[in-house]
Amino acid sequence: MAATSARIPDIQVLRGIAVLAVVLHHILSGNLFPGRHPDFEQALNFIRGDAGVDLFFVISGYVIARTLLPAMNGEDDWARMLSFWQRRIWRLWPAAWGWVLLMCLGAAFYNRSGAWGSLHAAGASGLAAILQVADFRFAHCFMHSECGSAAHYWSLSLEEQFYLILPLLLWILPVRWRLATLLGLIIGQLGWHLLYSLAFFRSLGLVCGVTLALLDARWRLQARLQAYPRTLLLGLVVLLQPLFWLLSSPWWGLPWPLRYDLQALSAMLMLALVLGLHDGLVNLPGGALMHWVGNRSYSLYLSHFAAFWCLRETFFRFCPHSAALHPGLYLLALPLMLLMAHLSWLFFERWPLRWRQARAAPLISTEEVLS
Repeated sequence: MAATSARIPDIQVLRGIAVLAVVLHHILSGNLFPGRHPDFEQALNFIRGDAGVDLFFVISGYVIARTLLPAMNGEDDWARMLSFWQRRIWRLWPAAWGWVLLMCLGAAFYNRSGAWGSLHAAGASGLAAILQVADFRFAHCFMHSECGSAAHYWSLSLEEQFYLILPLLLWILPVRWRLATLLGLIIGQLGWHLLYSLAFFRSLGLVCGVTLALLDARWRLQARLQAYPRTLLLGLVVLLQPLFWLLSSPWWGLPWPLRYDLQALSAMLMLALVLGLHDGLVNLPGGALMHWVGNRSYSLYLSHFAAFWCLRETFFRFCPHSAALHPGLYLLALPLMLLMAHLSWLFFERWPLRWRQARAAPLISTEEVLS
């Protein structure tokens, strides 16, 4: 199984859609300004943007496994695992740790309104994020105590735990058992929720992404799908969008584990279709913008709460009598978030990777930069 380094632009488009959906969900949940508008409550009952988390997980599992699987071929596997973990550190930690520091500084020095929360909670959540256990802390504090400014790092911690386990799993499992094991996990999750205890530990999306990478490698799904008309694949992807984003709606009356399972499986199907499209989404109106956002999705994920609280604190200081729920104030959040994400992408993501790549020849393809 040969490694592939061909990037698929539409994957970044999906990332851009996913991160904006998550950001919108957090805005509607009352994180930008205190309190919830009644219309926001109705919107959350209709569609929940946290489905974007499962889409992220599927994409991340696929991209990582697409590069890592060919490298785990029985020769120098331990060295390749160490190289993989080292690249993950350089890819993820500079931005993650940088924003932990910035959010602690915000809580300490730009927090008259209390928007950033307490410095103690910011420090505790930041430490949990640095130790890669933010998902455990979030599960413990959610709806019970203040979770802190880095509480949203729970999904990053879950991914990091997965990145630690996946190479070891591939090292232990014979090649012929890998696909069967993952399919067994998916089936077991649907019947007995093996990969779910609380919402903050849902990992089926990551398993689905790795499974898709195995299916792609074994049966050349990408090449097979590219044999179909692009208009057909594009139409299917577009038709899947409303179904995917509506799956988590409380209107269905489905239990939460099943909602997350269906989201992960439908995201897996959506990504499979995108493999055949390659650049069909990026050429649609708005596709180039979503591609740009997708390239900065990690920084946007890390920084969007900081943008919320900067805006809230600024209005508290300079416009204390402004109506907090005026729609115009919400429009200011998007350009601020995109600006902060772009600066973070430049200084916390690109610079460390370029510095690292200039000094070491990686054992694993640079496509990992996408994840």
